This record gives sequence, structure tokens and C-alpha cells, in this order.
Amino acid sequence: LDEQFEKNKSDMRQLIFWYDDEGSFVDDISSLQLNNAKVYVRKENNSILDKVAIELDNPETDYLVYAPFQKPEKHFDHFYDMSFFSTEFKPDRASMTALELGIPTSLELVLRRYDKFFKSKERIKSFGTLKISFNSENDIELGMIAVLANLKNCVPDIDAIMTEVIKDSDVLVKISKFNLEGVFWQNVAERFGFEQDNPTIDNLLQQLFTISMYMDT
Repeated sequence: LDEQFEKNKSDMRQLIFWYDDEGSFVDDISSLQLNNAKVYVRKENNSILDKVAIELDNPETDYLVYAPFQKPEKHFDHFYDMSFFSTEFKPDRASMTALELGIPTSLELVLRRYDKFFKSKERIKSFGTLKISFNSENDIELGMIAVLANLKNCVPDIDAIMTEVIKDSDVLVKISKFNLEGVFWQNVAERFGFEQDNPTIDNLLQQLFTISMYMDT
């Protein structure tokens, strides 16, 4: 949103309208802070007062005008005349998911790559319980794998994931289903030094057992 305000920057005030049909972000919008604009939250059936506040009370202020309801038909829209000198924010699923989960825009590409994973509200909810610092693509991918391993309310790490994979072979099947198997084995290689052209859990366990036996002798 900051980028959109910056891109449209001119001598005229800027208005960006966001119609959130299902009110999906009504609980998050209060914490949204923009660099050079204010957020105005509209109330349904309050159009005239909203318009007075935006157009007359603060005529020079740049606004993101958030409406947690469907955009009215133009014949019933008191803001219709403003559409000629404003823009409309229409976030796609990746942008909306990133906003919901607090993922920086620089990592939105990861969400687009794994669009199939983030189509599930249940998986998004489980992902949201994890304690992730979004510093890299791997942080997100490891979080996704943790969700598939049924982990919640924890910092995702390969040790905890490995425990679940060993307990339930179906976890690895789910990891493969979402094209995360390569990421899983890369994290295993970095953690345990285990690398094979066609890695398997049995071969990994065998190597770890051999190493353990060697260290005990």
C-alpha cells in the first residue's frame, strides 16, 4: 500500500479505496500504519458522514479508505464521484495472506509459488500459530512443512519436524504433495550432513544410528 501511494504521488491528494467484501481484515486494519497516509474505516449505511469527514473535514489528507463490506452499485454509492480521481486496492490472495500473517511484501513471491498450500484457511490458521521470524524464504517453507507435520504454537525446526516424520510416514507424503520435499531434504542435509541422490528416511536413520554407534565406542 505504501508503494501504491508512492507510485501515485502527485500534487493532488490521494485516495485509495479498499472494499473488503467479507470483512476479512476488519480486526487487522486498526494496526495498519502507512508512511504518508491515514487509514479511514467506513461504516456501512454511514456514507454521508464518512464523505463529510474525508472530503470536507480533511480535504488535503491522503487516505486509505477501508470499507468492510461490498462495493455499492454506483447509483447507491455516495463515493462514486470520487472514483474519477482515486484508485481501488484489490489485493490478490497472496497479498491478503501476507497481510494476515504479517509476512513482508518482499517475500510474497513465496506465497504465490505455494498458492495451493495457502488456499486452505485451516492451514493458514495453523501457520499463524507458529513463531516465525520472516527473514528468508526458508523460514516460510519450513513453517509450511511444520504445518503439514501437525506442529503448532512453536518455532519450526527440522528436529521437531523429523520427529513427526518418523512417527507418521504420511507426513512426508503431504510434504511431497505440496512440492516441499526438496526443501525438507535440504534442511535435513544442513542439520545432519545427510545427502543422497534419492534420500529416504530409512537411509537417514541408518546413517544417524551408525554415527551414534561410532560416537559411543
